[in-house]
Amino acid sequence: MSRTHFAYILGTIGFALILTAFPFFQNEDAPTTTKTLVDVASPEKSEKEPKVETEPAPLITETLPVFSKASLSVYNGKDPSLPIYIAFEGTVYDVTEGKRFYEPGGAYDFLSGTDGTELLKVVGGSTIKAKYPVVGTYAE
Repeated sequence: MSRTHFAYILGTIGFALILTAFPFFQNEDAPTTTKTLVDVASPEKSEKEPKVETEPAPLITETLPVFSKASLSVYNGKDPSLPIYIAFEGTVYDVTEGKRFYEPGGAYDFLSGTDGTELLKVVGGSTIKAKYPVVGTYAE
């Protein structure tokens, strides 16, 4: 067996291992949507069992704090005892988990403690929404 074939086989095995391990690295806190399927082929079954569709629970904004520009700016990463927050499209996210990016000197520290909606609409907003927990709402 040549070195090229051996490298190809090892690469394929490595890729398969990564794909197998990927579900273990997903965010467990992320909401999931499940739908119950109804068997359309047997109408008598669908008449006996009600159609059930489960939608994600609505975000209850009454219990979440409302941040203003001034109150959000406190959570900019300069005080290590406080979490780091970013507002995006009216929602405030706790990005402390990605502290190395958002703390002073990090690549995105200019977003910390601000409403980053305009910049995050261009790139990164979907990552913020998917990765970080919601901690409040933002109103100017």
